[in-house]
Amino acid sequence: MTNVKLNREDKDALFKLVFGDYPENALSLYNAINGTDYTDCDDLKITTLRDSLYIGVKNDVSFLFNHDMNLYEHQSTYCPNMPLRGLGYFADLYMAHLGGEAESYIRMYDSKLISIPAPKYYIFYNGITNEPEKLDLRLSDAYEGDGDIEITAHMLNVNAGNNTELMGNCKPLSDYSVFVDRVREYLKQGLSKEEAIEKAIDSCIEDGILEKILREERAKVENLLIRGLTEEEQQMLKELQIKDAREEGVEIGRFEGVDALIARGRAKDAADACEVLGASMEDYLKWKAGRED
Repeated sequence: MTNVKLNREDKDALFKLVFGDYPENALSLYNAINGTDYTDCDDLKITTLRDSLYIGVKNDVSFLFNHDMNLYEHQSTYCPNMPLRGLGYFADLYMAHLGGEAESYIRMYDSKLISIPAPKYYIFYNGITNEPEKLDLRLSDAYEGDGDIEITAHMLNVNAGNNTELMGNCKPLSDYSVFVDRVREYLKQGLSKEEAIEKAIDSCIEDGILEKILREERAKVENLLIRGLTEEEQQMLKELQIKDAREEGVEIGRFEGVDALIARGRAKDAADACEVLGASMEDYLKWKAGRED
């Protein structure tokens, strides 16, 4: 049986519900990440964007707390462009924080320094591909030359067996991961989507996993998970996957060509062969090391 997975937007919506609609869960996650033990949710202000001004999409969860502008995003596929997306999100968040578009522009031209909350950016990865437990994604990695602006997105793998200390310190995050994993497992067993969701909800309530949310908002959770991507979105994702696979195949072909040139004596070393084929020496060495592993 092929791998069965929840739609990306389904799990994003569930993540938003768990941590965006329940401030106590957002505070629990904040404490787990920062090693703090705050308990007063009244000091936490949800700032999640309903519609980003610049890129036309919503962010997952953002909130102001303890002088920090916290942005938490969920991802079920690895996306190296999260820092670029974060650039747009934070621009909108700060404009809203300063009083809206018109007010923020006025204040930014003031002769006095404006004090703003510090940006904190975390990505919670819950997909089926094998990704590192922790990975920092930087905006500067995408620069074609040198640049002066840096945004770092801290990607944390929250699949079972990863970041156990974090998961142990934040029950809502651990529960969220367990619930998604149970739906995934029931789908693999051949249950329909509706049956898998029903069974996962029942078993999680019985085991005290996301119990409050699943009891209080069962219908909403079911609706979030049952609805699928539109045909247009599915086709777009399929085309992107095909494009990525082709590009990866071309790059691997170049690396294999480097080895072939060296073996046939048409290049004196890897650097020479990479130059001939237009391949990155750094990426070639990474590919080579991966094959040897």
